[in-house]
Amino acid sequence: MAIFESTAFTRLRKSFGNLTTYRLRGLNILRGKVKDIRNPRTLEQQMQRARMKEAVRLSRGFSSALRLGFPARPATETAFNAFVRTNMEAIAVTEELEVTTDFEQILCASGTRKVPSVTVSVAADSGMVTCTVEEESGNRPDAASDDSVYLVLYESAQNTCEVYALGTRSATSGMLEQQLPDDWEAANLHAYVFVLSASKRIASDSRYVTVEMA
Repeated sequence: MAIFESTAFTRLRKSFGNLTTYRLRGLNILRGKVKDIRNPRTLEQQMQRARMKEAVRLSRGFSSALRLGFPARPATETAFNAFVRTNMEAIAVTEELEVTTDFEQILCASGTRKVPSVTVSVAADSGMVTCTVEEESGNRPDAASDDSVYLVLYESAQNTCEVYALGTRSATSGMLEQQLPDDWEAANLHAYVFVLSASKRIASDSRYVTVEMA
C-alpha cells in the first residue's frame, strides 16, 4: 500500500492492471490486488478478529475519555483508532475464543506528561465515590502547574465511562465526591487518572487506580 499524489488524477477510485486505488481521509491510496486468497477462518485469524472486536467495543465505552486523552496522534488517525491500536495487547483471547481484558493495562490516554498521585474509594452501600488528589506545585518539563487533571470511572458491565475534571495540577479541588449512576455496580468499577496540558496538545499515559471499597 502506498500514498500518492498525481497531477493527472486528483481523486482516482479505479483499478488498472494489478493495482487498485481509493480515497481514505482525503488521501489517494494505491495498493496491489490480492492474488492468493488465504483461508480467512484459521484459528489465529479468528483470535485476532475477536481481539479487534473487543478493542472496538471498549473504544465506544471509553469514548468520553479518549476524545481528550489522545491528542498527539497522527493526522490520519482518529482517537478511536489510536485507542484500539494502543490497547490490543491488553486483550487476551484463548483458542476457545474466550476474550479477557486486563483493565489495569488499558490506556484511555497516551502521552508524556507525569500523573499526580490519586486515591479512589467507593462506599459499597451508598455508591459514593471519593477521589483525593495530591497537589503539586512548581513547573517541571513534564509536569506543568497548569496541567488539567482528569478522573475516569469505567463500569465494565455497562461498558461506559464518566470523566471528571479535578482542576489543575497546582490547584486541584483536593477531593471529589460523586454518586455513581443508579445502574452502576461498585464491583465493576475501574478508575484511571490522566493529565492534559493547558494547550490540550499533550496528555499523559492514563494510570490505573485501584478502587478501595469502603
